[in-house]
Amino acid sequence: MGTFLTALRVALRQWRHHPAAALVIILSIATGIGANATVFAWIDGVILRPLPGTTPGREILAFENRAPDGTGLPSSWLDYRDYRDNTKSAEIAGASGRVFVLRDPQAGAGEGAQVWGQLVSGNYFEVLGVKPALGRFFSDEERADRPGGAPVVVISGRMWREKFASDPNVLGRVVELNRVSLTIVGVTPEAFRGCVPALGFDLYVPLTMVSSVAGGNDELNFEDRKTRWFDVLAHPRPGFTGEQAGEELRAICARLARDFPRTNEGVSGELFPLWRVPYGPRALLGPLFGILQGAAALLFAVVCANVANLLLALGAARRREFALRLALGAGRGRVIRQLLLELSLLAAVGAAGGVLLSGILIDLLSYFSPSTRFPLELSPTVDSAPMLLAIGLAVLTVLTAGLVPAWQAAHSAPLSALRESGASAGPQSAFLRGTFVVAQIALALVALVAAGLFHRSFIAAQNLDPGFRLDDAVVVRLNPSAAGYDAAGSVAFLNRLRARLDAAPGVKRSATSDFVPLGLFGGPWEDLTIAGYTPPPEENMKIRRNAVSPGHLEAMGLRLLAGRDIAESDTPENARVALVNETFVRRYLAGREPLGQTFIGWGMELTIVGVVNDAKVASLTESPVPFFWVPMSQFYRPQNLTWVQVRSAAPLDPAATLGLVRREIAGLDPAMPVFEALSLREYVSTSYFQQRIAANLLSGLGALTLLLAALGLYGVVSYSVQRRTREVGVRMALGAQAGDVVRLVLGQGLRLIGLGVGLGILLAVASSSVLGQYLVGISAFDPLVFGVVAAALSVIAILATLLPARRATLIDPAVALRVD
Repeated sequence: MGTFLTALRVALRQWRHHPAAALVIILSIATGIGANATVFAWIDGVILRPLPGTTPGREILAFENRAPDGTGLPSSWLDYRDYRDNTKSAEIAGASGRVFVLRDPQAGAGEGAQVWGQLVSGNYFEVLGVKPALGRFFSDEERADRPGGAPVVVISGRMWREKFASDPNVLGRVVELNRVSLTIVGVTPEAFRGCVPALGFDLYVPLTMVSSVAGGNDELNFEDRKTRWFDVLAHPRPGFTGEQAGEELRAICARLARDFPRTNEGVSGELFPLWRVPYGPRALLGPLFGILQGAAALLFAVVCANVANLLLALGAARRREFALRLALGAGRGRVIRQLLLELSLLAAVGAAGGVLLSGILIDLLSYFSPSTRFPLELSPTVDSAPMLLAIGLAVLTVLTAGLVPAWQAAHSAPLSALRESGASAGPQSAFLRGTFVVAQIALALVALVAAGLFHRSFIAAQNLDPGFRLDDAVVVRLNPSAAGYDAAGSVAFLNRLRARLDAAPGVKRSATSDFVPLGLFGGPWEDLTIAGYTPPPEENMKIRRNAVSPGHLEAMGLRLLAGRDIAESDTPENARVALVNETFVRRYLAGREPLGQTFIGWGMELTIVGVVNDAKVASLTESPVPFFWVPMSQFYRPQNLTWVQVRSAAPLDPAATLGLVRREIAGLDPAMPVFEALSLREYVSTSYFQQRIAANLLSGLGALTLLLAALGLYGVVSYSVQRRTREVGVRMALGAQAGDVVRLVLGQGLRLIGLGVGLGILLAVASSSVLGQYLVGISAFDPLVFGVVAAALSVIAILATLLPARRATLIDPAVALRVD
């Protein structure tokens, strides 16, 4: 213990003598650990452990139906029952996320609160391994397959705390959900947020209540295999594996395809871990987190190089000290342990700082969340896993950055070191420091290129033409079903609202639809059979569509290329009609005149009456896809979303236009809930959510990496100037001018900069191909990004070199010649 305390005092004294170096090392380690711990916390909380509140270690799998071309499909009620009742190797559950209007009669009259919840199967909580925090979940009677037969609700622990003040008497309380009375029977654990990674839900209603609380009718929701409206989960039973469950479910899919070819032909299925779901926020964030982790790893590598460089410089300055220790009998192991202890002190302080920093940074992602109708929850907490990561990274920092200079110090020849000048060092040390600087510059360039590419991609995404006009338009989402309207009543209400809006001053055109493109998820679709077109076996004929009112094309800024628009006369009593886009015509009509052609959808014949320009549907990066529009009055589905679009006649003031829309809605029905109200441009910003987050976070990581690289270059050149003080003094005494000295020092820095930039460009080219699939509107090898980053990095590196070079010109030759 005495030996350790002595070594500890020596270590503390060492860093008191070099406070600047100690501070740089601590900040470097804290920055590297904080960035990596933060990114790991996001990955751990959103992807690796996406379902807090469930039984730890429980295997939860997602089952997704697949169209013939591989497109993911939800499940229908009848298909789900076949999976549930015929799968022996796994328990099967179902869930569908919705937004509801919740009213508490005991709290008095007033507007209801908008709450996101899930319609879930009776065994949902058992499959997920969730235990009630209060009360119970669903009884055997409430689990029966009887539509409308289970008017109960389970609320989240968060809702119980925030809305009901953790009242233990909440059980048995009757609340209204979309004007339907439901009884609260249980409360979930506080941590539980549902079964969709990165989304949070606050109430759970039996699936059998869908027609009552979410619109539609029993025939569509429970008796039609084409009506696919919820997702399927699976938990392998004891003695079975996920692979066995997947094989069994795929066999059931194949049987359903044979037994029900009209609705299930070509539909397969795939079972995978929940963290790999290819839809929703997780699918969007998964690749992004991988990119961020790579950038954080680059930052950490620069940290290691920076710390190693500082230690090499300090070690070179202490060569005579180490030589004296060795000459007096200290073993090499003791010298190495002393150096590692010194660095361990700084690593411990840096690790603590990194944990504190990650606690500050952990919520940063939420500030970049887009305006969206979905309940995104992107603020995981820093728990034991990120803290352990911080400790592990601190140890790695010590081993990586400290062993090389420690080994070099312990293995130097004592006699030759004692003879050297105190400021001198061997060529091996200089080579290592130069190598670390080159690596720092190269890694910084890679990080900055990634940030630059995503920044350019973000700008390009904002300026990309989606095929419809974003300016001077707002969108508002309603839920007539939540206000008690049936299908016919909803259409009548929406028609009255359009009439009032069209008559309002400043409104150019208003319209309604059940889909607005470029949200977080794709829109509704319909199986089509097109006259004169025979699809190959692998082609997916589930075509995206939109049910719209007259005026939708003008309100959205779409262009009618041929034929006519949807008209007020397109009512249920008249022939079914449709508009199609250019890609629909090219792919399915084979050069035929599109107007007057027919296809089958919903089991009915539709006649094409107009052709519309192509526009983006699900994402900005997609190639043109077939799309069609039908009259809302002929194909309104209460269970689908309902959107109002309003285009202004003059430059748009979004707040004023949205206020107008709200007033007109309240004038028709004060109880009509408005779920979203925003400009069309703000709504579409969801589609470049990934680019925005990546551009901002990668820019921050890239700036930190650049700062550390510049500090590393400054440190190595400064040390070189100090080491060559006598040489510079001799040169100046013999007549060398200030410019000669600057060129001498700058030459060394420029060689390192050139090597670092060249290596960095090669590494960036190699890594950019990976980023290309996530970029919008630019190439992964964009010459502007590469050129600007290389030039900017070179300028900053040169500035970092010029500072010590200028200091070298101030050396007094007389003083320099007396330096030991």
